[in-house]
Amino acid sequence: MWPTSTEAAAGPLPMLRACAVALCALALGACSGMAQRPDDAQAVAGPDPVAVAEFEQAVAVLVAGDEAAAEARFTTLAAAHPDYAGPLVNLAVIRARRAELEPAAALLERAVAVCTNCAPAWNELGVVQRRQGRFADAEQSYQRAIAAAEGYAPAWFNLGVLNELYLQRPAAALDCYQRFRTLQAADPLMKDVDKWIADLERRTGAVARSAQLEAAP
Repeated sequence: MWPTSTEAAAGPLPMLRACAVALCALALGACSGMAQRPDDAQAVAGPDPVAVAEFEQAVAVLVAGDEAAAEARFTTLAAAHPDYAGPLVNLAVIRARRAELEPAAALLERAVAVCTNCAPAWNELGVVQRRQGRFADAEQSYQRAIAAAEGYAPAWFNLGVLNELYLQRPAAALDCYQRFRTLQAADPLMKDVDKWIADLERRTGAVARSAQLEAAP
């Protein structure tokens, strides 16, 4: 059976502030998309160390399998730090696991509002939108994730799945899978992806030959 995405089954996302701390560590103003004067740059503070510790504890609780306790911790963090995307994204992951897609989407919309350049948040929003049948919105979200971080492999994979299985665009899916393979050569999914790439190469090659024959006089 083909996996449908690199979605929430992968586990909690190690994100705290308006962008993922470990991934980009951008200043809050820049990450949230807010305008900032050059002379304001030194005034922008880093993430609250107490909030970082609380976030890491919440992630540890979720990894340990206590979803209810983790949800309570992430909820408290999100209320105390509405300009941090990480708690919102992880709350959305929990809601999506329970198939509560509308609340998950709303949380992710808040996350990308405070972090317009946060690839994981955009990717997770695309996953939820795809599950809602909002394929055009999902495509835009995956593209926003790629625009934020072109090397963010999960977005390429998910965009490939969307193009192949939902939008019926085999050539576009092939390009996405090839990019994913380049970025994530050691991924456990790669054996399957290589099979999909070979199949799509055959299919797109056949389409190209058919088009050439139809165009011939």
